[in-house]
This record gives sequence, C-alpha cells and structure tokens, in this order.
Amino acid sequence: MLYPLQRLKQATLMTLDSNDFNFDQWMRLAREDPVRFERQRRIAIDAFLETLPPSRQKVLRGLQWRIDMEIRRSRSPLGACIRLYNLMLDAVWQQQSLWLVVLEGEEIPASFRTTNFSMGHNVLSFERPGSKPAERPKGENQS
Repeated sequence: MLYPLQRLKQATLMTLDSNDFNFDQWMRLAREDPVRFERQRRIAIDAFLETLPPSRQKVLRGLQWRIDMEIRRSRSPLGACIRLYNLMLDAVWQQQSLWLVVLEGEEIPASFRTTNFSMGHNVLSFERPGSKPAERPKGENQS
C-alpha cells in the first residue's frame, strides 16, 4: 500500500518537499499546459491533506475550497492573487482585532464568538475577577 506522499511522487513529477520544489518547473507547466498544471496542483494538495488528522483535513479542505472559489471567480491570475491576498489580510486583521479585544479586557463581540468555532468543541469562558459573566449567544452549547 502506498502512503499519500508516495502516491504523490508517483502521480506527479514534482514533490512537496521544500528542498525539491521547483518553482520554474511549476511555472512552465502552468504556461504550457494549464489543464495538467491544475490536475498536478490538485494531486499535490490532496496528497498533503491526506497526511493530516481528519479533524484538520475538514478545516483545511474548507479553506482550500474557499481559495479555489476565489481563483475561479477571478478573471486573471493577477486578479486571483489580489483576491487571495485580501482573503489572507482579512483573516490576519480579524485575529489581530480579536487579540486586541482580549488584551484590553473587553467583551468579545458576538461576531467573533460565532465565527469558525462551530466544530463541536467546548469553548471555555474565562472571566476577570469582579466582572459579570458574559451572556452566551442563543444556540451555543450550554455545558
């Protein structure tokens, strides 16, 4: 039985090992045969995702779907780069904003409490001594 990375090496001329990654080879393939490039890209991504625990696979497959949709919506490679840059920038700003709220000791806005935390995990609330307990949004696990 072949493991995912072994299958990847058999299925594609390129590897995921950062020491072996050849940007020029990928770029040439994208220019000369976009259909094959896309197929090889998909194989490489899927092989990598298969090496992860199932819980991480689900999250990262969702992220990859979002990335693929942004690329598909773009009219050009540059447009795709700009869309993906903005997607990453939004995620960084959201995380930074959340940390600033936490560090300032303010209540976490409901938009942060409901975003990307619906994976069935219990989220513990830590209150500052002397502060009122925060109200939970409707529908949140009450354990």
